[in-house]
Amino acid sequence: MKYPGKQILPLILMSLFILSSKCNTEEDELTFEVRDRKEQYQKEKDSILNFIQTHSYVVDAYNNIHIVPITNANQRSIYDDALLVQMQDTAVDDLIYDVYYLKIREGAHQPVTTTDGVLLAYEVQDFELNTIGRTGELYPHWTDVWFPTVRISALGLRKVLPEFKAGTFTTHNDGTVTFSDYGVGAVFLPSGLANYQFSVASNDPNFSGLPAYSPVIIKFKVLQVNTDFDKDNVPNITEDLNGNGDPTDDNTDKENEEELNAPAFPNYKDADDDGDGLPTKDEDTNGNGDPTDDDDDGDGIPNYLDKDTH
Repeated sequence: MKYPGKQILPLILMSLFILSSKCNTEEDELTFEVRDRKEQYQKEKDSILNFIQTHSYVVDAYNNIHIVPITNANQRSIYDDALLVQMQDTAVDDLIYDVYYLKIREGAHQPVTTTDGVLLAYEVQDFELNTIGRTGELYPHWTDVWFPTVRISALGLRKVLPEFKAGTFTTHNDGTVTFSDYGVGAVFLPSGLANYQFSVASNDPNFSGLPAYSPVIIKFKVLQVNTDFDKDNVPNITEDLNGNGDPTDDNTDKENEEELNAPAFPNYKDADDDGDGLPTKDEDTNGNGDPTDDDDDGDGIPNYLDKDTH
């Protein structure tokens, strides 16, 4: 007597092997190697320079920047008016980017630092002038200057935003807000200071997607600036104790937080910087609104950073 199961089992095993091999092949096809950052920048560097030399811009009555191709010799190019800063790559030590930007208006009020938050109206475009994302003055967007995001990652803004100042605003009886005297600019970023290997999909007919390794244009208005994230009366820039421009690596009570298995907050986002249980703003013993000039035990450490002084 024949047992069908003995004939079927080898067929099942063979099918599973073929299916597994196919899956492995598909997985291999889905993997990709991230491009060398130096080589990629060299490909983009000349194209960015060519773009700003062959395009001009117009600023309308609402301080919106419109980029247009140059069609006659009388038009000024973006390059003619652009400012240049340089920024080091965060992954490759010896890779320095040229970052071109336009300063249409500096702004009239609070200066921006790398430690602050900013309220932006912005538009992100690719170099074909397709719009990837946009927020206007009615629905502006808060972002950290140290880790700026505007629909995409925009690390290059870290270097440019501190060249501007925020504006002011008026709240009307109907609850609407009008901004004025704000900084206005545009920056032309290589992909290494933007989304690099990450693409952006779009299901919105008003916006385009963004392929990986795409340089971008970011036009922005600096509407407001938040200079004290944790509302402890110590400015964000003062909470950068080591003065390196990075507010995230200064944490006076880190050891205390680790001992308590508590979340770790850098000083600029910690309302009790020394972890002594007394809020920083309440360690202002002379009552002048500035906790940085109070040192009750005379040890050279202000109360708000000295857990031995309450």
